[in-house]
Amino acid sequence: MDRSPRHEGVVLRRENAGERHLRLTLLDPEHGLVLCLYKPASKSGSPTVTPDLFDRAEIFLSPGKDGEPAKFVREYRLIRRMSGLAADFTRLTQACRLANLLARNPHPHDSWPGLHTLAVEALEALATKPRPDAAYFKTLWRLARDEGWPVKEDFAQRLRPGERALAALLLATPLTELDETSAPRALTEGLSRDLEQWLAREAQFVIG
Repeated sequence: MDRSPRHEGVVLRRENAGERHLRLTLLDPEHGLVLCLYKPASKSGSPTVTPDLFDRAEIFLSPGKDGEPAKFVREYRLIRRMSGLAADFTRLTQACRLANLLARNPHPHDSWPGLHTLAVEALEALATKPRPDAAYFKTLWRLARDEGWPVKEDFAQRLRPGERALAALLLATPLTELDETSAPRALTEGLSRDLEQWLAREAQFVIG
């Protein structure tokens, strides 16, 4: 019977760790943020999949020794690769902002399933839908709302009337129906920055 710890989730961070390893941060709906180390196969010609940022993947960790927590990836199974993000700088930038926000801030354990669902849906929208700027704002709003922060009652009420109207339009309109005239990209980006600053101030989120 295989007793290797198993996780399934979204790769939020991928960093070099020494000469041979990659340090991965995985968002798992059952365990939250999981940190582990991946070492590429040393045998030439071996069929392997190198982990990439934003992958949805299933990983099996080698059991830790002498009661130590497992941290080395024994097997990495790719479920879905978000290749559309790497092909577009704007989409990639927004996805990285989201991944950093999720990876650098603690979240209560009862929010992990919803947070995982949010990440999957947001990355899919950022990769495939128009208006990634609006998709990012919608995701920030949903994150704040789902974690219990008074984004509607406090953040929205602090906005100027025109900004409040734009926020309402963004939240109520599908991404495929937004246009530059009614929802200018520059103003949408400004709302996202304001919401990030609000989260940093009110919820002590680490941004950037």
